[in-house]
Amino acid sequence: MPASPLVKAIQQILENSPDGFSLPEIRHNLLEKLGFRATPPEIREALQRHLDIFIRLADGRWASKSIVEVSEIVTGVSELPRERGNIVKPYLTDLSSLDSYIVFDLETTGLKSDRDRIIQIAAIRILNGKPSSITTSQGETLSSVFSEYINLEGKELSYGLKLKLGFIDHPEWQTQLDKAHQQSQVLERFKQWIGDLPLLAHNIRFDIEFLQKAAEEIRWLINNPLIDSMELACLACPDLRTYRLEELARFLGISAKRPVIAPSIPA
Repeated sequence: MPASPLVKAIQQILENSPDGFSLPEIRHNLLEKLGFRATPPEIREALQRHLDIFIRLADGRWASKSIVEVSEIVTGVSELPRERGNIVKPYLTDLSSLDSYIVFDLETTGLKSDRDRIIQIAAIRILNGKPSSITTSQGETLSSVFSEYINLEGKELSYGLKLKLGFIDHPEWQTQLDKAHQQSQVLERFKQWIGDLPLLAHNIRFDIEFLQKAAEEIRWLINNPLIDSMELACLACPDLRTYRLEELARFLGISAKRPVIAPSIPA
């Protein structure tokens, strides 16, 4: 029997949250991220009727069963099955050198790459373990940081998303977003800026799906090696309850307060 729209929506929410969500959090994210309204009993029934897709964790949160299985494989709790089904091969199996790479993050209007759009691309280039600028063969200097908004071409951000991303407290960011260049222009610059260095992100499957979808517009086939810092965290710290960046920073003694990198708007 085909999965219902509610089951597909819950699956989409949980596949982009490796730590899982409580039932109230699932309901909130369904409404906030996908505009999908459902009552707690409807959500609970959908979860319990599809234990082949969802799994209830020890603390009561629900998670995507396939994501949990990948995490267990990465941390050595279980082995990769011969019949893998929907299990996705961890990026750790083809890990690139960690001396030089691009750390990047995308902000998007939602969770679905074939419907939602990229709002912002932010990245930093690490060479030999530290942020570095480079000079191209044409003599152009490329900064160690890349940060640009992408023009949404008339699409409005919801109030909830503006609040989450800080637009309410920083109205000047909305002005910068309105003045931003089109997606194709930003992607061309980002393509040149990253070169052939490995790309690293936390839960990179989400970010790379959006980036690859957007790259089709400029016929950019992304062949850069991919590194998932969440997989690295699972391997290095297997006993953590959660792998959210804020919790990892706290565990490692790193300040979770991030400096604001103002997006640049090329002339």
